[in-house]
Amino acid sequence: MNRPEMIRALITVLIAFSYLMYVFVPNELLLNIYTLFCLLLILMSLPSLRGIPAITIVLLLIAGTWIHFSQGGNVQVWFLAFGENASILTLFIAVPLLSIPIRIGYYLEALDDFYKRYISNANRFYFMSSSTAFLFSVLLNLGALPLLYQMLNTEQNNPFSGKLRKALLRGYVLAVMWSPYFISMALVISYFDVSWVQIFPYGLMIALMGLAAGYGMERQGKKVHKNVPKDVTLENPLNNSASKLKQLIATGLVITVSIFIIEFYSELSVIVVVSVAAVCAAVIWSSFLRKIRLFFVEFKNTYFKSLPNMKIELVLFATAGFFGAVIVQTDFKQWMDQFFSLIGTNIIILAAVIIGIVVLLSMVGVHSIVTVTLMAVSLSELPQFEQSHLAIAIMLLTSWSLASILSPFSGLTLLTSSLSNRSSFQVGMKENWVFALILFMIVVIVLAFSRYFLGIL
Repeated sequence: MNRPEMIRALITVLIAFSYLMYVFVPNELLLNIYTLFCLLLILMSLPSLRGIPAITIVLLLIAGTWIHFSQGGNVQVWFLAFGENASILTLFIAVPLLSIPIRIGYYLEALDDFYKRYISNANRFYFMSSSTAFLFSVLLNLGALPLLYQMLNTEQNNPFSGKLRKALLRGYVLAVMWSPYFISMALVISYFDVSWVQIFPYGLMIALMGLAAGYGMERQGKKVHKNVPKDVTLENPLNNSASKLKQLIATGLVITVSIFIIEFYSELSVIVVVSVAAVCAAVIWSSFLRKIRLFFVEFKNTYFKSLPNMKIELVLFATAGFFGAVIVQTDFKQWMDQFFSLIGTNIIILAAVIIGIVVLLSMVGVHSIVTVTLMAVSLSELPQFEQSHLAIAIMLLTSWSLASILSPFSGLTLLTSSLSNRSSFQVGMKENWVFALILFMIVVIVLAFSRYFLGIL
C-alpha cells in the first residue's frame, strides 16, 4: 500500500469514529471534524478515479458548488453539506468487520464441505446457492459474492456455472430489500419518517417471494440435470461442519434480533445501531472463537488493503450526499412537486415511475446512489406523500435492487462479470430481466394489496 492509500484508509476510519462520537456527544467541533474528513476523502481520492464514476463525481461537485453559490449560499453551509451522508459512510465502514469472524471461524470451509457432500443436482444447487447468497449478503454485503463464487465455482460444480451466477446475484439483491446492513436501507431511513422495524416485514416478505420465484424460474420447463458424482474421496477437515453452519445462522439471527430490539426501544437511528452492533459483535464473536489476536490482524488487512479498493463507492456516497443537501435548498423541490403532482398518488403508477426512472438512468451509467438520493431528498419533503413514506421507501429499495442486477455499470454486475469472465450485460440484463420484471410485479402487488385492500400502507 502506498502512502496516499494509507492516508485515505485512515481518513475513512476517522469519519466513522468522529461521526459516532458526535452522535453520543453532539457538539459543533465534532460536526466540523467529521465533515472535514468527508471532504478530505473526496479530494484525496479524485486523482486516482477513472471512468464514468469519476466523471459523475466531478460533475456533481461542480454543479453542486455552482448551484449553491449562485443561489446566494455561504461557505459554511457549503462545507457542512459534505458531511450529509456521514452516517451512511459510517455504516459502509463498520459492517465489513462482520466478515472477519466469518473468515477466521472457518464457516466458509464448513459451507464448502456441506456442498461437496450433499449438493449434487441442478435444482438443489440453485436453491442452496441463492439462499446462501441471501443469508451471507445480509452480513457481508457485496463481499459475500467473491467469497461464495470462488468457493462454489469448482470443477464438480462446473455444469451449474450459469445457475451459480444467477443464484448469487438474485440472492444478493433480495437481501437488499430488508437487511439493515445495506447502504440503501440506511439511505431511505435517513430521509423518510420510517424505521427499519416498519420496513422489515414488507421487505422480508417480498424477498422470500422473490427467492421462490427465482427457484420456480430455474425449475419450470427446464430439463432435469443428471446428478453430479460427489467427491467421495474428500476428507472433511471439519468434523463439525453442520454445527458450524448452525452456529453461523444462530449468531446472525442474534445480531439481527438485537438490532431490531435496540432500534425499537431506543431513540437511536438504525444506522447508528447497526454500525455499533457490527463493531461490538465482531469483537465479541472473535473473542468467543478465541481468536482475538487474529481479529486485529484481519482488522488491519480489512481497512488498509480492502477499504482503499472501495474508494469509488465511498466517494460517490459522500458526493451524492453533498449534491442532495445543496439541491434541497433550491427550486428543484418545486420542479419535483410539479412533476409528481402530474403523476398523482396512485401507488401502482408511482411505483412504475420511481423504479423506472432509477433503473433507466442506471442503464446509461448514472449510479443509483445519485438518483435514489435525489428522489429521497425530494419525495420526503412533498406534503402529498406525507402518509406514503413507507411505501416510497420500499419502492426506492426495489429500484436500487433492480438497478443493481440489471445495469451493466453497477458494482454487482461488474464484480460478477470479472469473476465469471462474462460481459456485465450478460450477467445482468440478459440473464435476469425476466426475474427483475417478476420482482417488480411482486412489489407492486404487495404495495397495492396493502394499500387498497388492507389499508395499512
